[in-house]
Amino acid sequence: MARDPQLTSRMGENARRACEDFYDKSIAIQGWASMLRGLSVTKEMPSAVEEDQTFRPEIADTVLTE
Repeated sequence: MARDPQLTSRMGENARRACEDFYDKSIAIQGWASMLRGLSVTKEMPSAVEEDQTFRPEIADTVLTE
């Protein structure tokens, strides 16, 4: 690679493009939101004891689409 700077440059550009395609912030957020929507919240969970701490997908969808 040290002898071929053009190849090195192309490989770097390809790596950046692949990384952005798979790890872009908006893609990652959508993945996390999807995973969280699949979780169920029960009263046994300490975070769900107070109503204002209950996960509400309709709010998450609004935040993620803005």
